[in-house]
Order: sequence, then structure tokens, then C-alpha cells
Amino acid sequence: MAATTASFPKPLLNFNAKPPGVELWAVFDVPKDQVDASWKNLTHTLSGLFCASINFLESSTTYSAHEWGFHPPSGGLRYGTLPHEAVCTENLTPWLKLLPCRDKAGLSALLDRPSIYRGFYHSQWLRLTSSEFHSNGMESGVVLEQALTVVLQPNSHKMSTTFSSETKLQPSWSLSSIFGRKVTGRCVLT
Repeated sequence: MAATTASFPKPLLNFNAKPPGVELWAVFDVPKDQVDASWKNLTHTLSGLFCASINFLESSTTYSAHEWGFHPPSGGLRYGTLPHEAVCTENLTPWLKLLPCRDKAGLSALLDRPSIYRGFYHSQWLRLTSSEFHSNGMESGVVLEQALTVVLQPNSHKMSTTFSSETKLQPSWSLSSIFGRKVTGRCVLT
């Protein structure tokens, strides 16, 4: 799932970059007659979790892959997009809660919501995949990946200037000055 807001004047060349709105891909490993019900359950669950209108991704706005369209055949693939879905702080808060230390420690402590939404571009995505691990027998698990792509401009009024060895004025900024917050503590993963 990806949710994006953009007011950036130039195209972004990044694999994580997405167009504005919400995009959702899902592959279901269920019998064919249960795929549509699984999709509906997923969209309604994500809609409630992320405070978004994802539940409007109904069959009329969803792409259903044909058996011959993908190798290996994947009749369980569903894709939907809501290009006009507004992305706001209500969507970012539950996304941040999925991080190990939320927005309380480590780099995520920099993520000041007003700073992010004042930026030129903001895209957040997450990917859930189920995995089977083959060490000491079969173990199944779920892998969660998250990415946040933000394009911000340093506040030129708050920047100081320093002289380089070439005697040219260079703007001086830090991540803390851009986001308006400081990194607090470490996010220790165990």
C-alpha cells in the first residue's frame, strides 16, 4: 500500500516515488471464489487502520489479474488505486505506530508531521509479505517493510552561512533544522 502527496515541480526518479493518492496491491492465496471477499475484507480493514477511504476500492475500481497475465498464474492478484485520495496526518500516525520505536526515538523522532506535510513531496508505503524460513524446520512469519520518502527545502530564514575553503558562502543546515525536531535517544532493536 502506498499513500502519497505531491506538489513537487520536477519529476522524481526514485523507485519508492509514487503518484498522488492511494495504491494497493494484494495477492491472496485462497480459493478463487474467496478472492473478492478477501479483497473487500482487506480494504475495509486498511481503511479503518489508516483512516483512509481505501474501502472504496471495490470491484469496479479494481484490477483483477487474468490467469494468463502473470507467471506463475496469479488469479488471486488484485490492484486498486484512488488517485484523488487526500493524504494527511491521520494517515501518517498509524503508519508511525508500526515502527519499532514509533516516533519517539532514533531517526523517526525527526518526523514532525507539520514539517512533512509542508514539504514538496511525501510518500509512505508499507509491504507485508508472508515468509517461510527453512532453518531447523519450517517456520512461517510475516515481514513488514516500511518506507517514507519526503522532499523538503531547508528554511532559508533560519539557515546560517559559513565560509568554505573556496571563500564562497555555503548554507548551513542540519536534519534537525529541516524537520524542526532533534533526534532523541536510540531505537534499540532486540
